Amino acid sequence: MQDNLLEILESYKSVISSFKKRGDVQNGKALAFKGSNEVAAFENSPKSIGDGLSTTGWCVSASQALLIDKIFQITLGFRKATAHLVSIDIKEQYYGYCYNGSQNKWHTAILVKDSGIQFIIDITCSQFGNDFINKDIWDFNTWALKLRHPYCKHTISEELDNVSDYAPIENKQSESDLELITLKDSLSVITNVTSEERELIADFFLMKFNELNKKLIIGNISVNDYKYINKINKLLMGLPFETINSGYSIIGFENKQAAKNWLKLFLEGKGKLPMNLLVSKTVLDSCKINCIDNEEINISYKSSRNPHKTYLIFEFGNLYGIDTNWLKNSSILLPYGIVVNFTPENIYNGGKRIVGNILEDGKLIKETNTIYVKIDN
Repeated sequence: MQDNLLEILESYKSVISSFKKRGDVQNGKALAFKGSNEVAAFENSPKSIGDGLSTTGWCVSASQALLIDKIFQITLGFRKATAHLVSIDIKEQYYGYCYNGSQNKWHTAILVKDSGIQFIIDITCSQFGNDFINKDIWDFNTWALKLRHPYCKHTISEELDNVSDYAPIENKQSESDLELITLKDSLSVITNVTSEERELIADFFLMKFNELNKKLIIGNISVNDYKYINKINKLLMGLPFETINSGYSIIGFENKQAAKNWLKLFLEGKGKLPMNLLVSKTVLDSCKINCIDNEEINISYKSSRNPHKTYLIFEFGNLYGIDTNWLKNSSILLPYGIVVNFTPENIYNGGKRIVGNILEDGKLIKETNTIYVKIDN
């Protein structure tokens, strides 16, 4: 196993060495933060490779540059390995200020899975001091113990221990060409978009919706994701808007703690939605679009066929948002980042809705598997 590990690591050391010798890496251009632009602004560009790999603020763009490097991708394919960007909240002793003056409390690197082994490639960790210079490859646990804040909110991987899960259960998304064609046909009622734009919108709702929501929740957005989100947002904001008298949005979670973690994000953001939210006119419609069995809502955990799953139901009054009536069982899209009004008293366990389940002192006899959030419109 040790020989196998050394062989694996040597392969990636060679790739990293070749990457650092690239001309556009040496002059810093490949490491720059471009955002939604093809070319980075001067103020977002490091002066050199040394500046880019050792200055706070370029960890995402530098790691992304290595991740999409052709040699790196060829190596992954040849070795049948996978890699993706991961982010962590860092310990307070490593807090710093980015090149643009903003305070930095988190860090991004690459998680590689090769031959059953997981390790971190972190080419920008030298920003944390001399002890980190030239330490590009780390055992995951060593890296996490060294840098990761004990209250880190980022999800690293479902396969790793001590992961704080915030992401909802993914509603089933289709790869059916027929469903894509049907949705594009439904979008034909919207006349201010082109055929190509209809295809992008349909692809977003059928293929990318869950994936991007999860990345938004855990804060793991790459440069390419950022470009895609900007493009989609421009299209969505050009769609018609709709008003409904009441609406519901149901989110399912694998367990109670995951639901509480998500709700904590919502509360800490003072009503800011940490993901895109589809709103339906009825509870049943919301269950259908999120592939949730409506008979599993607001019952005891013991009575449930899925005794650990927990549900969060948003209840809206009059609501104004992006019209999604062309999407079956949906009425409105509320985009990531929008702020909704609520009072803490209007967040409660669904047991309060069961007659005879409340004692005289206001306490519940039994909790259910559902939390209600009533929005003050």
